[in-house]
Amino acid sequence: IDLSYDHTDKIIYSKELDVLNKKTATEISKVDATNEKELEGAKLSLRDEDGNLVEEWTSTRDVHIIRGLVSGKKYILHEDL
Repeated sequence: IDLSYDHTDKIIYSKELDVLNKKTATEISKVDATNEKELEGAKLSLRDEDGNLVEEWTSTRDVHIIRGLVSGKKYILHEDL
């Protein structure tokens, strides 16, 4: 099988594009296992795989959103008891 390609008589077109990556938005909530309602007052933190603190917060009645986490990277969610 000959896979050679002769492009000497072909026109080559190129185009530059600006690509914008969207930031991730990760939602974390602490809920009651019996009724799935948001629990207030839990002290939570998120650390990267090296143990570095990414963000810490106290849970409320609303979902907590963390923006800009890297897709494919491992994170550790920790609750202080």
